[in-house]
Amino acid sequence: VCCVDRTHMLRQCVRVVRHSRSSRSFSTTARAAVYSSFGSPQKSLSVKEFTYDDPKGSEVLIRMLAAPINPSDVNMIEGSYPICPETEEKIGGNEGVGIIESVGSEVTQFTKGDRVLPKRPCFGTWRTYAVEDQSKLRKISNTIPIELAATISVNPCSAFRLLTDFANLSAGDVIVQNGCNSVVGQSIIQIAHSKGIKTINILRDRPDFAETVEYCKNLGGDIVVTEDYIQTAAFKTLIADMPRPKLAFNSVGGRSATDMARILEKGGTMITYGGMSRKPVTIPTGLLIFNDIVLKGFWLSKWTETHSETEQNEMISALTEMIEKGTLKWKIQREKFENICEILQTNNKSFSSGKKVLMF
Repeated sequence: VCCVDRTHMLRQCVRVVRHSRSSRSFSTTARAAVYSSFGSPQKSLSVKEFTYDDPKGSEVLIRMLAAPINPSDVNMIEGSYPICPETEEKIGGNEGVGIIESVGSEVTQFTKGDRVLPKRPCFGTWRTYAVEDQSKLRKISNTIPIELAATISVNPCSAFRLLTDFANLSAGDVIVQNGCNSVVGQSIIQIAHSKGIKTINILRDRPDFAETVEYCKNLGGDIVVTEDYIQTAAFKTLIADMPRPKLAFNSVGGRSATDMARILEKGGTMITYGGMSRKPVTIPTGLLIFNDIVLKGFWLSKWTETHSETEQNEMISALTEMIEKGTLKWKIQREKFENICEILQTNNKSFSSGKKVLMF
C-alpha cells in the first residue's frame, strides 16, 4: 500500500511540475541602440538592455537578423529628419529583417520561422529582439540573402518608384542620375537595364573612381562620368547619338543638379530625392521658360503613407524576384551590432566597402 501511495503521489507531483512549466511566463533580454536626446550619434547613442515578456494577443517576438545604417537613421538621431519615434527613449534604425521566434494566441498572419520586414519607418531595428504587433510587419521571402532582405525596403524601393511613377518609360529611353554609386543609384541602373532603359550616370571624382566606373558598368550602366566631365565638349559628343533624358534623378544638389537639368529633353522632369552636397537645387530661368523643365521631389515615406499595402507588397515582390534571378544586387559591408557606436564614429567614404549592415 505504501508503494502504491508513493507512486500515486509521484504522478501527482509530475502533473503539477508539468502544469507549472506549461503556464510559466518567459521573458527575453534584448540589447538596443537608443537615444533620448537629439545630437550627433557619437554623443547621443548608447547600447542598453531591455526585457520583453512573451508576445500576447496579436504580438510576435522577432529576433533581428540584420539592419543597415542609412543616412536617414543618422539624420533622425540628429533631429534633422521630418519624422522620428514618438517614445521618450528612441531605438535607432528604420529598416531591417528579422525572424519570428514566437507568436501570441491571436496571431494569424505569421508563424515561427517567418522572415519579416517593418512596414513603416521609426520601427527601431537596431536591437537584437523586438515584440511588436503583427500589423506592423510584412513577410519577406527566405530565398534571398539576409543582407539584401535587410536593405530592400528603402533604397531599392525608392529606385523602383523613381523609374515607375514620373514618366512612361520604354526600352530605348534615357535617364540621367547623380550619386549612381549609392544603393538607390545601383538599383536604378539595374532596374532600368532590365527594361532596356539607358542610363547616364554621374559620379564625384574620387580615389576609387576607376573601380566604381567598372562596377557601375558591370551592373548595366551605359555611361559613367565625373561631374566635371559632364561640362565638357567631349561629353556632348559622347551622348550625341542618344535621345535626351526624359528623367533626371538628383540626390546631390548644387551644380550637379543644374548640369543634369541642362541635358534633359524639353518637358523633361528632374526628381530630387536627396541632397548629399547640402547645396540648393538651382535651375537657370531659361530651362524653365523655354524647355518647360519640371521639378519634383520624392520621399518614400510619404509614398508609403498614401498607397495601399497591396501596391507595397507588389513592389517588394518584384524586387525580390529580381534578386532571386541575380539581376539586382548592391554592395554590402557587414558589421557587428556590438560595434555600432564605434562604426558611427568612422566616416568611410570608400565606395568599395558598400552599405554598412549590422549583423546580429
